[in-house]
Amino acid sequence: MPRPETNRDPAAIGLQALAWALGEPTRAERFLALTGITPDELRSRLTEPAMLAAALGFLENHEPDLIACAE
Repeated sequence: MPRPETNRDPAAIGLQALAWALGEPTRAERFLALTGITPDELRSRLTEPAMLAAALGFLENHEPDLIACAE
């Protein structure tokens, strides 16, 4: 049986997670508050691995968001 295709590019996965986390205003505010990242810092470091890891960590720490993002 063939395996389903997955996106194996970690940067793309991180960007998708970040976009999802910021896609709803209340969730975006919670992301900024919990990570301590400022909007200016977010804009200037958008594609840095540490920023993308912060987005994944944000989702990992709240299972309902993680599941919703994965869907």
